[in-house]
Amino acid sequence: MRPWAYETADIPGLNATIKQSPDDFIVEELPLFEPSGEGTHLYLTLRKRGVSTFEVADRLARALKLAPKTIGYAGLKDKHGVATQTFSLPGIPVEALSGLELPGVSVVATALHGHKLRRGKLAGNRFSITLRNVDRSRQSEVDEQITRLGEHGVPNYFGTQRYGVRLSNHLIGRALLREDWDEVVGLTLGRPAHADTDPRVHRARELHDAGRLEEAAAEWPRHFAVERAMAVQLVRRPDDARGAVGRLRRRERSLYLNALQSYLFDSLLEQVVIERLDTPPFGLLPGYKVKATDAVLSEPELVAAVLPGIDTASVFRRERLKGARRALRLRPVISHNWIEDGLVLAFDLPSGGYATSVLRELIKGDPAIPRP
Repeated sequence: MRPWAYETADIPGLNATIKQSPDDFIVEELPLFEPSGEGTHLYLTLRKRGVSTFEVADRLARALKLAPKTIGYAGLKDKHGVATQTFSLPGIPVEALSGLELPGVSVVATALHGHKLRRGKLAGNRFSITLRNVDRSRQSEVDEQITRLGEHGVPNYFGTQRYGVRLSNHLIGRALLREDWDEVVGLTLGRPAHADTDPRVHRARELHDAGRLEEAAAEWPRHFAVERAMAVQLVRRPDDARGAVGRLRRRERSLYLNALQSYLFDSLLEQVVIERLDTPPFGLLPGYKVKATDAVLSEPELVAAVLPGIDTASVFRRERLKGARRALRLRPVISHNWIEDGLVLAFDLPSGGYATSVLRELIKGDPAIPRP
């Protein structure tokens, strides 16, 4: 296992602390369009602190008695930071927000529009990131590196946030496509790791691996709803791994399958970085609708190596994985400012670009990625 290859591998990583507090990682959505002011969908712009997009959507659904799937948002934002983000709510009058209290969330603006806010309908994101405890003796070297990244760009990896805290989402996605139900269950409910910081989660995984299914099901914390549901199903029917996997919600299933797509793209991009290839501007995110062209780099042999013996066109269609083309490089304009105890970075990225693409080049602290 190893991290994805770095563009500036010749420059040592910078010792720094990321996200010492939520205010050290600030992101603001850049909308693709402005709400029309008329329609049946309430566009609610919120500032959230210490909560994820999924958590906010679920809390809104419960508070306003909406089905979670009817709530729209353009993209996912990390819980570890401060994010300004817009949600769409069908059929909700602005008066219904009176008295609405969501921990860690405040209302910035409201407006009406004619349709739901869809995923990806975003111009980009504006970041302000403060690195703390930075080694000031390397200031001139860092200044030069930031200039170099601005000139040459950074590899547009999806990166570790797509693979989950346990760095296993793509492995679960692969097992789903291969219909290896035992492997899906094992990765989801067993195999404890250092990333399982909650002692109850670590214990639940140990109990599952030991075959003590009833104890494992009882140990899962309540907010691990999917894992609990799968574990309870296994207690009812211990030999029915497929039935347990059937307890996955569509949201989690899509998360795992999208992580596999991301892994395949990142693998392709790493080849470009390592071999310094002169490539087209875009790479292929595999799916049943997207095709390689002169402007889009693809590597079918790589997909075949990760998914051997599988009719990928058929399974991608079955799982509704359309695919897409994605820029191989980002070219952000990075401004930076040295402060007493750190370094402040400010830059905009287009929709689908991650701030980690910039940060990883400076810090070089990525974990090793499990390779199928």
